[in-house]
Amino acid sequence: MSAFRAEPGGTMIVSLASSERMLLARLAEDLESLLEASEPQQNQRDPALARLLPDAYPGDPEASAEFSRFTRPELLGHKHANAAIVRELFDCDPDDPDYDSDELGDLTLSPAQAGALLRTLSDLRLTLATRLGIEADEDEGDPAPELDFSRRVYWWLGYLQEGLVTALDA
Repeated sequence: MSAFRAEPGGTMIVSLASSERMLLARLAEDLESLLEASEPQQNQRDPALARLLPDAYPGDPEASAEFSRFTRPELLGHKHANAAIVRELFDCDPDDPDYDSDELGDLTLSPAQAGALLRTLSDLRLTLATRLGIEADEDEGDPAPELDFSRRVYWWLGYLQEGLVTALDA
């Protein structure tokens, strides 16, 4: 069963538990931090950033630098804006006396918000895949037990992404 349901007029209903909404908000916040810290030189040091902001001309450093100079600020801006939308949409306060981590709640997404969520889910999965050593769909990545939670989050994000794409296609 999908967490997403398409509504007339292009809106989307997403049903998630409070703990799931909070996790999405925190992941989006982490993505924002990663993007804010990105510098052109850091792109080579952080494999996740290199995957999010790939080198347009890997064999030509000069052409890559020129391409990056013109496209990187706008691309970073779009990725950051999408993550901010997701963080704001799903943010909840666990210290709120009414907070119940298991409480299922519906949230209505506009077409623009659904698009921002889809793009952010892709960026989050790319980031986690890089951290886990996953390069293709059939890869399991690093089998280290300490990465089990990250691996589960990666697959859960894939479930959400597939559900959203299916609902958008309906």
